[in-house]
Amino acid sequence: MDFGTEEITTTVDDNGSSITIKKNYVRGDIVRPVRHQYAIKKRVKNQAEEHEAYLEFSDMIAKDPKKLDPQFKLEFSKLGKENGYYNVVVCYTQLEN
Repeated sequence: MDFGTEEITTTVDDNGSSITIKKNYVRGDIVRPVRHQYAIKKRVKNQAEEHEAYLEFSDMIAKDPKKLDPQFKLEFSKLGKENGYYNVVVCYTQLEN
């Protein structure tokens, strides 16, 4: 690729967690930094588990200043509702130089 952006998304577990790698190209060369975007999903059954997941995420972000754009999301689905769970989604970006 001479110019543009390449985006590769890989699913890493059965919950649907993913890693997206974004590379920008100029004249065929990769422009640094390369972005690694993580979206890690965890199933929870109640607010206590949700709160515990948030505290773990908060500690992880506080300990590593290289984790950028942190987001904590809730994801609901029909299947999860029927089976008594929902997902928390922990998102962040890391740069590779």
